[in-house]
Amino acid sequence: MSQTTRRIVTLFLAALPALAAVLVPLRCPAQDVVWKTGPLLRRQLESPVSITWASRPLRDGLHNLSTHPDIRVAMFLDRRIDPELRVDLSVKDLPLEQALRQLAKSARMGVCMIGPVAYFGPEPATGRLATRTAALDEAISKLDPAVRRNLGAVRKWQWDELATPRDLVKQLAEEASVEVEEIDSIQHDLWPAADLPPLSWTDRLSLVLAGFDLSFEVTDGGAQVALIPMPEAETVRRSYRLVGEMVKNADRIAALLPDVQQDRRGNLLVVDATLEQHELIGRVLRGEPLEGAAATPLDKQTYTISAMNQSVGALVRKLAERMEVEVKFDRRASAALRVIVSVDLKDASFDELMRAVLDPAGLTYRLEGRTLEILPATP
Repeated sequence: MSQTTRRIVTLFLAALPALAAVLVPLRCPAQDVVWKTGPLLRRQLESPVSITWASRPLRDGLHNLSTHPDIRVAMFLDRRIDPELRVDLSVKDLPLEQALRQLAKSARMGVCMIGPVAYFGPEPATGRLATRTAALDEAISKLDPAVRRNLGAVRKWQWDELATPRDLVKQLAEEASVEVEEIDSIQHDLWPAADLPPLSWTDRLSLVLAGFDLSFEVTDGGAQVALIPMPEAETVRRSYRLVGEMVKNADRIAALLPDVQQDRRGNLLVVDATLEQHELIGRVLRGEPLEGAAATPLDKQTYTISAMNQSVGALVRKLAERMEVEVKFDRRASAALRVIVSVDLKDASFDELMRAVLDPAGLTYRLEGRTLEILPATP
């Protein structure tokens, strides 16, 4: 879409009137929002927006953004995030997808797309959820065709005020004619009314369970669903056929993601990685720039983080994505990137953050502009 034909949406949401205290997504009183899906959603995520929030309550801001007539992208706020959190945000002419990441960063949370829904939740839960839903789709694709049709059924989903997540799971079980084991492990909670765009059965169940750090497995040939803790580490396999410039661009992947398993045979690249890593690989292969638009120097910002039992490599990549910088790993650092660390910092400088993450693994860093290089502390 050319710059001259794109419509730039400017949203001064801080000036809009406050709405009732409800979680997003929600049902509009007058009529349901016609959410964007498919190609319309993709074009919207790529279209530039300008957003200004000044101490905006998170819940109200997300509602106004998601239901704005020029946006209409469904958004779901995890129950573990404070809906009254005050958020300051200022982005100008940034693609909506990047703007949502900036929003999440400002609220110290993560965001991922589950079907046509932007899910906001604590990190690293967002990354795990995105990969988990992809793994579930892959697992269900191998089941009997009748089961695939049943569990892959795509439907709009609405529920009324004061619905309980346990009852929502029971409704899904009845729809798919499956038995859900350990359903009482879902804590009692009361949710506001909601209106979601068409989602697969598995995505709908995943959205409800995510707030309890739960997922599920399909058992007994599709007749039963067992609730399980959300997997800590999971990957999905993707194959990439390299053509044209992609052949040269593929050489960068090993440096960017040294601890990701990949198998290259001629012009076929097979990678086992998280969904976030696959999205990065896609951008690299297409030759898209990885640098972000943020202008504030990294060493002039402060950082608050709480990350437990994560590998150094995974944590650095997550930080790099949030900071919108390109990260490069020295090949000599490959083994150290697997070291498990826990970091709990508040209002730390960039150097303090990097040392807390890298020192336990014997690593250091070099920052040049928007490129972060990770290398051994000693030659």
